[in-house]
Amino acid sequence: MLFGADLAFAQIIDVIRNDISLPEDVDAGDAKPADIDGDGDIDFVIKDFNGIPGAAYTHRIAWVRNDGDDNWAVLPLSNSEFGGSDLPFDVADMDNDGDLDVVTGSFGSTSSLGTFSGQYAALRVYTNNGEGSFTRTTILETNFFNQFFTGAKYIVGVTTADLDRDRDLDIIFLQRGSVNRVAWVPNNGNGSFGGVQVIWQEDGLNPRGVDTGDVDRDGDI
Repeated sequence: MLFGADLAFAQIIDVIRNDISLPEDVDAGDAKPADIDGDGDIDFVIKDFNGIPGAAYTHRIAWVRNDGDDNWAVLPLSNSEFGGSDLPFDVADMDNDGDLDVVTGSFGSTSSLGTFSGQYAALRVYTNNGEGSFTRTTILETNFFNQFFTGAKYIVGVTTADLDRDRDLDIIFLQRGSVNRVAWVPNNGNGSFGGVQVIWQEDGLNPRGVDTGDVDRDGDI
């Protein structure tokens, strides 16, 4: 609990920790709070490692439903995605219907030589129907046939912002590996997305995270 008119002078009076019990087979990583099912209490969206350490580096995105009485249920949202520890996601209302959707990216799988080839990497949107069930839309995907192109592989960061000022949220994503770039895809507002627009790209760097804001105070992101 914070008291004070200004955050710099606020005092922390008390902190109460509430633990959330998850099933033993859930290996949760990142977590973001969100009311996914629209029942007025806070649920969580998590990254869950469901692979085999040292062999199959796969994760899935799941959401943890809060029933309001301190009971929690883990509900898978995505299928398994490949890519070491990298399965970035964001929670935002992508279709302007008042509920929260989930955007995911993935790094890709390893090749038979043990190096990351980027196969099966993808940039996806999971559209929420308002009650916690989702429809998947794949925007970019890397497979066996196009693995030598940039595509979706090596995605390590995902966020959302209205870059083109059309009052819907676009997707910004970060890639590192054989390509190091920040790019975005415009949201068309009807459940579809435009082509990839490169914001910044430079070889030899190793970007790790991405965020947005009005840095120069000119009214755009």
